[in-house]
Amino acid sequence: MGLLADTRKGDTASTPDAPSPRVVRSVARLLRLESSDVRRNAVSAASVIVLLVIWQIIADLRLFEQTLFPEPRGIVQSYHYWWANGGLATGLSISLRRMVMAYALSLAIGIPIGMLIGRFPLADWTLGTVVRLLQPIPGIAWVPLAVVWFTSVSESAKIFIVITGGVFPVLVSTSAGVRTVPPAYLRVARTLGVRGLGLFTWVVFPATIPSIVAGMRISWAFCWRSLMAAEIVLAARTGPGQEGLGGLIAVARQLDQINTAGMVMVTLAAVGLLIDGLVFHAVERRIRRRRGLTE
Repeated sequence: MGLLADTRKGDTASTPDAPSPRVVRSVARLLRLESSDVRRNAVSAASVIVLLVIWQIIADLRLFEQTLFPEPRGIVQSYHYWWANGGLATGLSISLRRMVMAYALSLAIGIPIGMLIGRFPLADWTLGTVVRLLQPIPGIAWVPLAVVWFTSVSESAKIFIVITGGVFPVLVSTSAGVRTVPPAYLRVARTLGVRGLGLFTWVVFPATIPSIVAGMRISWAFCWRSLMAAEIVLAARTGPGQEGLGGLIAVARQLDQINTAGMVMVTLAAVGLLIDGLVFHAVERRIRRRRGLTE
């Protein structure tokens, strides 16, 4: 009997424990998220395919002149040509370099000023007034001043135009986020002895992160648009080999290469979609998950 009891105890000890309910819930939540992502990606891919099919059908019907309406097959041919001679890769790398530089400067300017405007009434009455005056002005309207203030062939003119387009979305979104910080957070922090810069660092800034990320997402799109406008308008004043994607559109317009212009536009859309999905969507989803805003 003793030997039998010892054997049963050994069997029980060697049996693996069942997973805890918390682990089961975590795995189920992860599977739901992955399933949701798969469905979303499948629907998105299907919608793009349907759009391309409809686009090609309209092009085949010849409802518009071939010099006025690009078609998917012609765009594919343009991709092959411009990729083979290195023009597309060069233009894309130049535009991305300008974009990253101007976008980083937009964030470095917009986020601190937005926090000041949102937190201090005096800053809102002074800097906020200036921001509200300049915000409606589109970036392209700054081109004449940029050409006068900077050398016409300088990168500074394009960077300046992009900053004027991208700084205001993140600035306004940041200031709005600061204003919506729950007053209870501030009262609790002051009760615990948090003052001055510590209040910004440990309370205001973390509570404003969702608004900042939303503003960064919008700012990226505005910077991308402003960059293309600047490169197109200033293409004639740009040095050889420094045109970027916008300069490629300008060349295509001059030579009536509508499929080349369509190729650049598809590239712009693809880059924007890639950045939005891989960076901003992933960051926003992580923030929402950490704050308990998703199931």
